[in-house]
Amino acid sequence: MTYLERAIPASAIEVCVAIGERDLLAKRIEAATEQQLRAMSHYDTEPAPKMLVAYAPKAAARIFHILALRILDDSKSAYHRYALDHLDCARECLVNAGEQRIWDRIVREISEKHCRKPAIKNAFPAVIRGRWIRTETLTSARSSTSRE
Repeated sequence: MTYLERAIPASAIEVCVAIGERDLLAKRIEAATEQQLRAMSHYDTEPAPKMLVAYAPKAAARIFHILALRILDDSKSAYHRYALDHLDCARECLVNAGEQRIWDRIVREISEKHCRKPAIKNAFPAVIRGRWIRTETLTSARSSTSRE
């Protein structure tokens, strides 16, 4: 067992991203608890799913979901558009991976917990239908899964 397989998830994920180790990165993300992933900094977490969109879409979706929840749970309304971007990336990854059931669970969770937030109330239906237009910063994350 290597150091990266034994290290706490935050450290292992950070190192895997830095060295481009996609296989172990995906395994560590899948094995981590939601609490462990939420405890990681946004700065350390954000590059991970972009590496995994085409390689391990389910793991990428898990991080996109966590990134969105971090924004929504902290009620950072100025960043709600980015939360919607992350949710759209998660939706696309899960649909492409054949994981509609997981996406349906996320939709229920967001609808129940965040439905009163104006940006979510007005724009989340577009994300659900796959009609959300992402901001420039996340466009590169969909390079291999473009809807052209």
